[in-house]
Amino acid sequence: MIYLDNKYQFWYESETPNIIAKLNNQLEQPVAAFYQGKLYGVNKEQELWSYSLVTDKAEILVKLPQNTRYLSDYNGTDFLITQMERLKKDLISIKKSPRQ
Repeated sequence: MIYLDNKYQFWYESETPNIIAKLNNQLEQPVAAFYQGKLYGVNKEQELWSYSLVTDKAEILVKLPQNTRYLSDYNGTDFLITQMERLKKDLISIKKSPRQ
């Protein structure tokens, strides 16, 4: 089980709860996506990141525009991103390119 506390810290629970320290301060809003063993989110620098629970590896995938607020969903190929501009909210889709 993976959960997020009120300080935006991720916890992973197998037998006992363990904080995922690599993800501290990695959320702009308390929203992230989970897909096939990986967490995805957007940090305060508007960077889309991924974190593998299996390998304990975090990486920055792409820098997003300044008005990006959070990752709404990920289905394995498309990221659904929420952006806000002067009280106007937009959802954009970004397709993940396959690794060469």
